[in-house]
Amino acid sequence: MDALAERLESAGGSDSLVNLKTAGWMMGQGQPSVDRCVTPERFVRGYHERKLNPRQRQAIEQSLGSELTFIWGPPGTGKTDVVASVIEGCYRQGLRVLFVAPTKVAVDQALKRICELLSGEEGFDMGLVQRAGDIELASLSARFGEQISARRIAERLATAVAARIAERLATAVAARITETRELLDAARRDLALHAEVEQVTNELKDLHARRDEAGRHSTALPRQIHAEQSATTMVERQIFDTGAPSGFFVKKKQAKLDDLHRSYEEHRNTIAALDQQLRAALAAQQHCTTEITKREPELAVLRNRLRRVPSAKPLREAVERLQQQLTSLEQEQQKIEEAVRGNCRVMGTTVAKAVQSRKLLDSIDVVVIDEAGMVNTPSAWCAAGLATRRVVIAGDFRQLPAVTKASGDRRSSAEDKQHVALWMDRDVFATAGLVDQAGSARQDRRMVSLDTQYRMRPEVTVKRPEPSGVVVRPIQSSSFSRDEALRVRSTRGTGLPSSHP
Repeated sequence: MDALAERLESAGGSDSLVNLKTAGWMMGQGQPSVDRCVTPERFVRGYHERKLNPRQRQAIEQSLGSELTFIWGPPGTGKTDVVASVIEGCYRQGLRVLFVAPTKVAVDQALKRICELLSGEEGFDMGLVQRAGDIELASLSARFGEQISARRIAERLATAVAARIAERLATAVAARITETRELLDAARRDLALHAEVEQVTNELKDLHARRDEAGRHSTALPRQIHAEQSATTMVERQIFDTGAPSGFFVKKKQAKLDDLHRSYEEHRNTIAALDQQLRAALAAQQHCTTEITKREPELAVLRNRLRRVPSAKPLREAVERLQQQLTSLEQEQQKIEEAVRGNCRVMGTTVAKAVQSRKLLDSIDVVVIDEAGMVNTPSAWCAAGLATRRVVIAGDFRQLPAVTKASGDRRSSAEDKQHVALWMDRDVFATAGLVDQAGSARQDRRMVSLDTQYRMRPEVTVKRPEPSGVVVRPIQSSSFSRDEALRVRSTRGTGLPSSHP
């Protein structure tokens, strides 16, 4: 959130990456053009042969012909296929595309479909489509990881003369990095051996010192105990000689006896304490002797290993030198990866990384935000603001909202609750004016609704009116022969668009 706040604060500045025009479209500002591409087959291969329903075709054609398009569809309506076809078309229109989604898995699932559509394109092996950040989906990594990871491409460059030169450079750099890391690890291990020898030596010195100290105590304490015992015997005699108090000086004798008894108890307590100290000293002496007996052979083994290792000072100098060399080589490898990044025409990443990163692509013509119902408004605003020409928003505003601190948090102040309700509890479908206060969709040329679901069976579907007036009923899908489909139709007066000009 700190990176997002920083991006928001810098918006409008001279060095800001946010295009206020395209970002403003998320808030219903401006007049983005809404049109329709009349020749989609030029940009989407096999367009007329693809199993797309009319609304899916409308969404693709409008996205390829407009500055701003919202694609709304419940789960299972084929949004991923539509989004992939839109990105394919944008690429063939000569545009650079940034595709974002709220989670790594959502990014990877769509990117896998995009790769399937563009894998036959020239330059695909050189990073035509790339994934910024770690690949979460195992199937994407296994099938296309070598083609979409900038680091893996830099290590594998393999076509064209320039690519072969870059490959040799990348291979050489990678080899030098590996060699330097191995040398650095070896030097660090040797230094660790020096440190271990020094530690064991110091521990043995400490054990010897503690044993000697315990030995001195175990020698001195018996003498102190003997002296206290002699003093106790003397007091006992005095008590005996004083006898029972009687006669004219009875009080004086009683006071003397009381003093002698106190002295006697003090001597007995001192003897007990000294005896306890003696036992502790003897135990400490035995413990130290046992530890010394155990550690001295260990030190002998370590010192024998140390004979084959350079001294500590040159090792420390080597570690510092190798670390500097490794840093330089890694920077060189980073430059190669940046060169590979320059080949990218379609970039996929999470919304968070798009917002946090200073520069993902040299230029971004189109931003496509998938699962937009799960993206908070400020993040969507910043992501859309990275585009210079076109924004496509896909999602379902009735699905899970963005995961943020809710306006209902009892610990929040009234001002914070109002702020959260205004910005964090609403998605861009609402802020762009496509959803009314009751949660129903408004008729708007900017939005295309996908109305056929392909992932539910009729027996789990109940024919009933939804709060928005939508009626769900099972039908047979013309696109998938084995799957039952559901068609979502709007009823009159609901505000849900059934068609868009």
